[in-house]
Amino acid sequence: MSSENKEIIEDKIYKQQTKIDQLARKSFIMRKIEQPKDEHELQLLKRIEKARYEREETKIIQSHQISSPQFWQIFMKRHYDLGAWLLLDVTTNFALYFFDTIRVRTQAQNKYVDISHFNQNNVKNLPIYSGLHYKLSYVILSDILRNFTNQVRYQLFMDPSSQFSNYNQLTKILIHGLIAETTITTLLLPIEIRKMVVQLGSFDANMNHYIKSYMRCYFPALIRDSLFFVSHSITYNLLMYGDHYITSLFRSGEFTPPPTILRGERERKFTCMLGSLGFSILLTNPFDVLVTKLATQRNESYTNPFQAFKFIVSQEGWSKLIASAISQRIGFYFLKGLVFFSYQDRVYQMFHDAFNYE
Repeated sequence: MSSENKEIIEDKIYKQQTKIDQLARKSFIMRKIEQPKDEHELQLLKRIEKARYEREETKIIQSHQISSPQFWQIFMKRHYDLGAWLLLDVTTNFALYFFDTIRVRTQAQNKYVDISHFNQNNVKNLPIYSGLHYKLSYVILSDILRNFTNQVRYQLFMDPSSQFSNYNQLTKILIHGLIAETTITTLLLPIEIRKMVVQLGSFDANMNHYIKSYMRCYFPALIRDSLFFVSHSITYNLLMYGDHYITSLFRSGEFTPPPTILRGERERKFTCMLGSLGFSILLTNPFDVLVTKLATQRNESYTNPFQAFKFIVSQEGWSKLIASAISQRIGFYFLKGLVFFSYQDRVYQMFHDAFNYE
């Protein structure tokens, strides 16, 4: 036998022996594993298996949370515009609440008859932020209700099958104003009355006082809120229409405008908004004074809005109805409008980017 054949045979024998040894070791290991273990090893294996199972479940839960947004995230995705509006409205009302307190105390005070116990309660020394939580509650609930009425308006005006879909813009504004303000005034007027009572320090007011105040204040408050909304909407649209008309005349070349007449579109829009707000404040201030008087008075001369109107005119004059606390109202709406006009788009975009993901 040659040396080459001998090496080949020995190599085959070595490989077979190696394979047999591997099988033997594997068989030995399996037999060792299958042998019964003591109690300590069994408990250790159970704990290891339990920990592994818990880790797998935790991973599954975490992956589910990441892929499935929470309820509030889904809600904010659908109503991020409401969230942005609430953030701006609550912030501005919180910062400018002192305007509201001064307005109520100025309107309620009577120099001749202390019908609201203004002097008796030492109102001038009360905190300027009295009743703030009632104001913020009113703001939040009114914004939510107004958002709901906006959805109702969409169904009424945008649905082709609706009987209001072909109405002109002015009629739609009137209908929506009546729906929104009637809902808000009916449901939230008690909160406004309670806020004014706290601002005047009349903490001894009982339930009978609140019920009477609600019945007396309801129609003046409804007229005030509806008239403010409708007059502001109509005046603003008319002013914007006039601005667009004049701008189009200048652009047509019929007139030679100054170099800056076509600049500052946002400034002109803000000016139109201030003009409409100022007109609405002047128009509704008598009703605002009447509501404050009816909510805070402690005199039976105020049995109804008509008698209260006569009583105010005869004792304090027309100036009380027309101009009382009007500077506070103008200051409040001017600063609030400035904040909304400057930051509304940014806040809306922030909420949109945060919640309106795909």
